[in-house]
Amino acid sequence: MQEHDIRSLLRKYIENTATASEIQLLLNYFDQCEDLDADVNSSSLIEEYGLDGKLNEERQALIYENIKVLIQDDVVVDKKTPYTFYLRIAAAIIVMIGIGYLLWPKLNAYDNDGSALVANNDIVLPDTGTVLITSAEGTQRIINPTNDTAYIAVDDFRVYTNGDGTIVCKSSNSSYSPLDDALFTEFTTLKGQNVKIILPDSSIVWLNANSKLRVNHSYNRIDRNIAVQGEAYFEVKHNKKKPFVVAANTSQIKVLGTEFNVSNRTDVNSVVTTLVKGAVKIGLPHQEVKLTVGEQAVLDNVSRTIKIREVNTADYTSWKEGYFTFRKERISQLLNRIDDWYDIQEINIPPQLDVEVSGTFERTKKLSDLLRHLEKITDLKFVIEQRKVYVR
Repeated sequence: MQEHDIRSLLRKYIENTATASEIQLLLNYFDQCEDLDADVNSSSLIEEYGLDGKLNEERQALIYENIKVLIQDDVVVDKKTPYTFYLRIAAAIIVMIGIGYLLWPKLNAYDNDGSALVANNDIVLPDTGTVLITSAEGTQRIINPTNDTAYIAVDDFRVYTNGDGTIVCKSSNSSYSPLDDALFTEFTTLKGQNVKIILPDSSIVWLNANSKLRVNHSYNRIDRNIAVQGEAYFEVKHNKKKPFVVAANTSQIKVLGTEFNVSNRTDVNSVVTTLVKGAVKIGLPHQEVKLTVGEQAVLDNVSRTIKIREVNTADYTSWKEGYFTFRKERISQLLNRIDDWYDIQEINIPPQLDVEVSGTFERTKKLSDLLRHLEKITDLKFVIEQRKVYVR
């Protein structure tokens, strides 16, 4: 990660606006980095935010001293010991004694792999979301499309955001190289967050929470191939010469220009494609089917078979507009579905209370508000305790 990213995350830490995933990324950086340089510079952040009074003198002195060693030009180390060894020790001290001391209450408030805050026995979605961008070389960058203005360039592939909540991808008109097939940019949304991405051909992808979209750098130059894990809604620009191909598990969804939704969850043994406009073809090595508007294909990843059915497409795309829609789903299934947003750690429900419900509900900022709506249409009582939901 770049210096701007590190300091941005540290500021979020101190301002209590960092999500748990951002916290974990920063801690992972300190644990893995080989050259801290002046990236950390915690002393300036401590002064900037007036945190001197929040650290006792001994801890504060230790932070300042170790940071000073890192940023001095004339660092002297034992020649028999690798330089990175000293950096890792210093990083560990900074994290465990410095940042860990400052942010221990925040780490208690967040789950390690989630992004929603636990407060007063409730789960609260963040005001804005962050997206993790990963290159084929493994370089990672965190951006907040709502608040940040960012520009990332890898090879001839560029990513922009102007702080309006949308990520824009561009590729140059330079000639195609076989090396482009090995290059890609991957976008990852965290739990409780989604994002709108505009591809180089102006096709639009709405990437749902806890999902990944991989775009090859050959996109729109030689092909329009992408891959999705999780859930995404596509609005594809028509191009007869370059079909739009989505890889989802071992299947391929091929279109010319259309609107459709793909759900390819790792915890479900199926890929579900719902067609809103146009036409799509879904292919396996031994089978290919064509969908018409209002149809849904359910591909079983175990039996490798495809079943077609007619559906109300709005039930499967309402997430894009900020709603959850359920049709005769048991409470346990419902809670599992909304886990991608609220990151529920555990569900406790007696079998006799696992009733079926139907309805469309607004994706509320607080999980408790959503559960109150469910209480109104059932005889159930929901209790949230430290990211666990109890049904009574």
